[in-house]
Amino acid sequence: MKTLAQAEREAKSIVNRWAAVAIPTGMIPGSPLLLPALDAKLINDVANCFEVHNYHVETVIGVVTTSIAGRTAADLALSAIPVAGWIIKGFVAGSATKLAGEIIIEYFRERTTLR
Repeated sequence: MKTLAQAEREAKSIVNRWAAVAIPTGMIPGSPLLLPALDAKLINDVANCFEVHNYHVETVIGVVTTSIAGRTAADLALSAIPVAGWIIKGFVAGSATKLAGEIIIEYFRERTTLR
């Protein structure tokens, strides 16, 4: 049986992997349209780590809304700056995904039955 500590380590690894994926994805023009799908997969993967199967997706999506808004604002502001702006918005997307992932981990840690 999995322990809470094992679930946390697994979830952090998943969040770090998705944050790394978000960096190059965030450099693509229009990426805020792609990244919510990444968020949905991230939520599902972290929920599975903590063995939480009954949760309201809408509630969790509300938790990551700030992440989505931040990435969208960065995309709009930085897309007009060739190369440097694209690189920066990639790192903003990665950072926002990491922050959202940490919030998602906390959300599911509070709802798991693992000890």
